[in-house]
Amino acid sequence: MSRPKLIQVLTVLSDSEWLSLKKYILQYFRKDSTSYLCLQRLYESRKDLSLPNLDKKLNDKYFPDIKPKAFSNIFSKIFSHLEDWLAIEDFRNEKFAKELQLVNSYNQRGLFKMANHAADRLSKKINKEKHLSLASNRTL
Repeated sequence: MSRPKLIQVLTVLSDSEWLSLKKYILQYFRKDSTSYLCLQRLYESRKDLSLPNLDKKLNDKYFPDIKPKAFSNIFSKIFSHLEDWLAIEDFRNEKFAKELQLVNSYNQRGLFKMANHAADRLSKKINKEKHLSLASNRTL
């Protein structure tokens, strides 16, 4: 049986990313919800995420009253939020992404003067870099 996508992604998260993800998930689920409790159990089992059938073991041990299909649906809900968090986290950590998106957002709304100002600020910021990376060069 294959490992759920949720577990595959969770295996590569650092401790700080786990904490960030848990905070993000709390925007959508209460602390006493089954979904959050399931994520908490996965966090507590993070050293064992590579074990086969971990999802079935968690279901049997901590959530015996939930049918396997319903438990799989909980994993799917968590995974959907995990994908959103992953994209946001990468966007937030990418250099100049926010400024570039701001220029695009102004342009899309017809605020061309503000877009030009934001683009000029971004251009100056990039040009101050001592070494232009490929990403910086592409942004410029």
